[in-house]
Amino acid sequence: MNRQQFYQYLQNTELLDEESLKNLNELVLEYPYFQTGRMLLVKNLALTGHIKYNMELKKAAAHIPDRRQLYFLINPPITNQPKIVTADEPTVTIEE
Repeated sequence: MNRQQFYQYLQNTELLDEESLKNLNELVLEYPYFQTGRMLLVKNLALTGHIKYNMELKKAAAHIPDRRQLYFLINPPITNQPKIVTADEPTVTIEE
């Protein structure tokens, strides 16, 4: 894996597939304390539904000091969620 491929994976995690999984495994084996590489590996395992996901997630949680970053990488926040209005909440109408 070259540097340009790695940057592409960082910018667009939709590119992660079986080929990138092999490349990220090699990267983490060569540099075991490279936190960003380990985070991308866990994200790739999650996207592909790999059997080693839970084991690598535990390793990544031990190596990464801020686990919130790992959580939000794996579980991106939901945006554009419609607001549910209940009967208890008053609605505001503006009249001209």
